[in-house]
Amino acid sequence: MDPGLVYDITIVDYLNFLCASGYNQKLIASLRNSKNPFICSKSHTTITDLNYPSITLPNLGLNAVNVTRIVTNVCKCQIT
Repeated sequence: MDPGLVYDITIVDYLNFLCASGYNQKLIASLRNSKNPFICSKSHTTITDLNYPSITLPNLGLNAVNVTRIVTNVCKCQIT
């Protein structure tokens, strides 16, 4: 297998995305199958922070928005 480019993302990234989207702690807790409550990170304050190939820009209007994505190349290329 050669997945090529990978956007490394975890369940915590998705939960922070929900926090930034306005979901409250009680609703997020209902989505988790864990005894430990999830606390929203202060560093993920907007939904544009999700490291995912698609980019969501709500209420763009006339304002410029910067988004950052981190991509890893995992090519299993052979050098001959």
